[in-house]
Amino acid sequence: MNTRYKILNRIENPEILYLKERFNGEIHSEFNIKIDNQEAKGEVLLYLTKELKVIITNFEVYSDIHLELLAHKDYKYKFLCFFDHIETKEADGKGMMEVRNPSGFFFFKDLNDVKFKFEKGTHNQAVSIAFNEGVAHSEIEKILDNMDNVVYHSGNNDTSLWKKLFFSAREVYEPLKVLWGETKIFDLLYGIQNILSNYNEVKDDEFYENYEIDSVIKIQKGIISDLRKRPNIQQLSKEYGINKNKLGDLFKQFYQQTIYQYYKKQRINHIKNILLSTTDKLSFIASEYSFTNINHFSREFKKEFGMSPSEYIQNNKG
Repeated sequence: MNTRYKILNRIENPEILYLKERFNGEIHSEFNIKIDNQEAKGEVLLYLTKELKVIITNFEVYSDIHLELLAHKDYKYKFLCFFDHIETKEADGKGMMEVRNPSGFFFFKDLNDVKFKFEKGTHNQAVSIAFNEGVAHSEIEKILDNMDNVVYHSGNNDTSLWKKLFFSAREVYEPLKVLWGETKIFDLLYGIQNILSNYNEVKDDEFYENYEIDSVIKIQKGIISDLRKRPNIQQLSKEYGINKNKLGDLFKQFYQQTIYQYYKKQRINHIKNILLSTTDKLSFIASEYSFTNINHFSREFKKEFGMSPSEYIQNNKG
């Protein structure tokens, strides 16, 4: 462990106070906030030095929580590890990115806003790391400087093991908590650096860069904006210049479904929402939303909702 990074937290630190207020928690020490209320139960840990800021969240979520991280602009390199739901905006104010369930880590440069959503019924275990020059190895910093503004690593056996080890200790003897935290943090930093050391050799296989991430987000938004049009992954691959398999893998990483599965789910939910208010015939709806025929539409609707479209209308129209 590198002992030159001395924890500089203070009880009056604005970020400690912000996290305490946001989670309605109790400041247990200068780096530890305990949470036990109707929103969540667990803890948030903040380790702060001049060169490094790490926020560790570990709690059961009882109702949806939104969290915005502060002062990331003070740090050059930012990594977000294991978060379920991330919303970000780049420094130029463009390109809001919203993704779900990354199992690996994101790397960001030129980032202003970072917001997280912790969803009801989940157990959140995540780490945010921001640091300046001199923390990582000099050769790794050269790689980081040459990387895109946004890069995503989708996770592998190593990252799964990191997460398991990082959150393995439920309770730590209070006088050892700073030392424990520093050890875990630098283990994680070394692990990330080890993956990044092969970036130039494996980036086409293991990493997703800015244009690929942007493309997947555009595809998702395009699906939502026109559910009458069935997406074709071959055409999308050609349009965005991304290998078909890599495009499909990244979409599934972000949205937990293939492109076509996602489209089908969104389409059938949308149709359910309009059925009670539309005057269109079911045969027209089937044709309009790219079903093979009305029987295909009825089968898909019944598979999802347990009744045919006609039965749904009959049961719910007052």
